Amino acid sequence: MSDRDKTFMQFLPAIYSEDETTSDFLPRFLHIFEEIIAGIEQEVDDIPKLFNPWKTPSRFVPWLAKWVALELNENWDERQSRTLIRQIVSLYKIRGTKQALESYLRIYAGSNLRIDELPVDTEPHLFRVTINYPSYDPVSRVRRAREVRAILDREKPAHTHFSLAIDSPTMQIAIHSTIGVDTILGTT
Repeated sequence: MSDRDKTFMQFLPAIYSEDETTSDFLPRFLHIFEEIIAGIEQEVDDIPKLFNPWKTPSRFVPWLAKWVALELNENWDERQSRTLIRQIVSLYKIRGTKQALESYLRIYAGSNLRIDELPVDTEPHLFRVTINYPSYDPVSRVRRAREVRAILDREKPAHTHFSLAIDSPTMQIAIHSTIGVDTILGTT
């Protein structure tokens, strides 16, 4: 029998369970404390879940980010935040490298990105980041560009510079065009 299967009555001297006057009251009274202790024990057993970015409740995600010295962007969705928390310690180890920048940006922007180091004869320590998005949304494009620039400014080596190109499909009849939405024909 485990400790959780035992009642508090089993830990009391036998006289308390033999007494007719306390036979009903005392077990019910002790049951209140058994429930309280069981709840506390369950919370203690669940503590490791708080430190797992995939298992912690949503309200604890910002708290968990602080444990790894990470300030989350309020515009990121929960999946992106949890992924970044999960990977940030390994990214800290390689911070300032092309690999770290690519990994960080892939969490935010997805897999359609490329980082090219430009030849030294053009401008030293310059690299180009190109991100391809499958659809054109001008508002989203400006917001994403701002957030990608913030990531790059924070994560790139201090002595480097970058250029950012955000590509999205141009008008292609019947493929990437919706008349009146992202395509206007003629004059207004």
